[in-house]
Amino acid sequence: MKKILLFLIAIAVAGCAGHETLKQGQHMIESGNEEEGLARLEEAMKANPNDVEIRNYYLRHRAVAVQRYLQIGDNARAAGQLDAAEAAYAKAQRFDPENATAKAGLAAVARDRASVSLVREAEEAYKKGDLDAALNKAQEVLQTNPTQRDARAIVRKVEEQKL
Repeated sequence: MKKILLFLIAIAVAGCAGHETLKQGQHMIESGNEEEGLARLEEAMKANPNDVEIRNYYLRHRAVAVQRYLQIGDNARAAGQLDAAEAAYAKAQRFDPENATAKAGLAAVARDRASVSLVREAEEAYKKGDLDAALNKAQEVLQTNPTQRDARAIVRKVEEQKL
């Protein structure tokens, strides 16, 4: 009888600890400390794998955080802020390691970084008046990265001047 009573007390204490961790995680997320709050919730979820409330709260807020970081990454990449984009995609991937969009975003940032030096060379050639070299380098960038806006702008400028 004592063993059963001790077992029930242990379960009740563990449940209270899980809900206390849930409250701490919720408070952290609501006060803007999302990363630490999600880490706390993940810890609570692992400690209480059968607690549906903790699991649902964690999964819902993790999905929101991942989407937000993906959007931040997309916006930063579109603005040419590759470091910020890479950091945002990495945060999204930290919360969801198998997220295909985060992986694709990181790959796109890597492509953009590889294109930067060729785009600079194309811009220099354009400034020097070497339109053929500028066009060739810009087209080389566009073969591997068709959405590279600076390379597209150089191609457009060269084509306008050749008209």
